[in-house]
Amino acid sequence: MPGTIEKRGKSAYRITVSDGYNPDGTQRRMRKTLRFPEEMTERACLRACEQESALLYAQLQSGEAVCAKLLTLEELARLYMEDHATAAGLTEKTKAGYRELLEGRILPALGREPVQKLTPQKISRFYTALYREPSKGNHASGKTLSASSVMHYHRMLRALLNYAVKCGYIATNPALRVTAPRQEQREAAYYDDVQSARLLKALEDAPLKYRAGVMLALLGQLRKGEIAGLDWQDADLDARLLHIRRSATHVPGVGVVVKSPKTQSGKRLIALPQDMIDVLKALKREQAADRLQMGETWVDSGAMFTAWNGSRQHPDTIGKWFSRFLAEHNLPHIRFHDLRHTGASLLFSQGVDIQTISKRLGHSKTSVTMDIYGHAYDANDRRAADDLGALLRRKQG
Repeated sequence: MPGTIEKRGKSAYRITVSDGYNPDGTQRRMRKTLRFPEEMTERACLRACEQESALLYAQLQSGEAVCAKLLTLEELARLYMEDHATAAGLTEKTKAGYRELLEGRILPALGREPVQKLTPQKISRFYTALYREPSKGNHASGKTLSASSVMHYHRMLRALLNYAVKCGYIATNPALRVTAPRQEQREAAYYDDVQSARLLKALEDAPLKYRAGVMLALLGQLRKGEIAGLDWQDADLDARLLHIRRSATHVPGVGVVVKSPKTQSGKRLIALPQDMIDVLKALKREQAADRLQMGETWVDSGAMFTAWNGSRQHPDTIGKWFSRFLAEHNLPHIRFHDLRHTGASLLFSQGVDIQTISKRLGHSKTSVTMDIYGHAYDANDRRAADDLGALLRRKQG
């Protein structure tokens, strides 16, 4: 058993046990001082110390005992980002999001707090303060953080303190004893068929790359990152098929990064209508002309959607353009991502089965599709019941 026993006085002994090393390289150990009656023999004292050492070592291994070293939340966050986040293979985008949560509000409020002294009450007061603070860019209007935003901070704190438990700094996670912020269930916004037709009509005079991007979100149910991640080699224009193999994201300080989908179901093959194919062919011809005009300054990225010099387009570009486009054409405001919802809802309205829709969306389970598009499915199911009733009435009549 790793450990030592030191005599610290006439009848006092200090026991030290160790169990490996902390992520910061320091030895993971516990100390305890024992005092005995003066009439006890040294041999009896040492036997008692050995028994207590064995007990303390077992507690240290099981996580019941915690390390004596005080560690601030700021120090823990640094270890978490340097050690765990890298070892877990988190993407640069995810790590950038973690840093924004930590540096934005968590560490300014709780960074100097020793992890061992962080209580559920202190965490709860932090959440209350978050609810009262203006959200980013809304200091003038006073609009405060939503429950969904506060939930992001709760998940970050929970992960940090789980890491502290794993490393032996604390025995239990205080964030697990705090009532989690209640998230609002956001209902998917979408256009109906008439509004969608108006949108497509208005797009006829739009620049080709924006027209194609909007149509892919609507007709192909693609996310903006999936659109920005497309290469021309992903499209079989003759067969009217599109492979979704990757997604593009922007990482601050790094640039546009292309990565594989989070789940295997995110990689998929979808069919496109002929109108969509015609627009993509026109975009490809336009891009070829731009390449010739730019000459050696053209960056041959192979991307379907490019910036002025041929490099891959920023994923947020299409969304910002789309908001301005809707305002200019007096169309109801929806987010760019809501075009994906619109396409899925229209498919439901046409009687397409849920398995096909779920596969086109890249969902891992049809239950995920149902949670988001239950309203569209229920309406379609009601129509099916009415149609069946009408059919049988006609047969009876």
